[in-house]
Amino acid sequence: MKDLKQKLKDGLSSISKTAAETSEGAFGKIKEGAGKLGTMSSNLGDSAMDKAADVINDLIATLPLLEEAGYEAKEFTIQVAFPPVITIHFCKIANLDADSLAEIKEKHQGKKMFKLLLKTLTTANALLPKIKSDIFDFDEIIVDVTVPPSVQLRYLRRAGGEVIDLLATDEEE
Repeated sequence: MKDLKQKLKDGLSSISKTAAETSEGAFGKIKEGAGKLGTMSSNLGDSAMDKAADVINDLIATLPLLEEAGYEAKEFTIQVAFPPVITIHFCKIANLDADSLAEIKEKHQGKKMFKLLLKTLTTANALLPKIKSDIFDFDEIIVDVTVPPSVQLRYLRRAGGEVIDLLATDEEE
């Protein structure tokens, strides 16, 4: 019986020792992995920031080229996120004929950001004549450069624009 108790005690001791070694080894591996993940994350963060800065700088360099096509950037903002969102407010400063626009496109054909933004702006601009309002005037095109990109057409109320009271009855009018 003592022999069985000793064997059981030795067996449990061995299991306990193995479990402790295994858990220490596993914990060490987890710490090591977390350290590598942290380093990788930091490197990825630096890499992502560098890539974002490259895109933003490319975009800034494109803005003067878009002026040649008749679109002036009034302002831009950068939302620091992943991916970043760059919002640019454009106003139309010139209406170019199709030949002049084709010439500018040809001149800057290798610039992807230019092509993307010009296509976005010309598409938005094509919608403008189709929108009619007696109390609002077109103000600007707002482009969010992100994935996916988005475009807003901003209209402002005209000075002296009539406001319609939707709650008024026929007798009040």
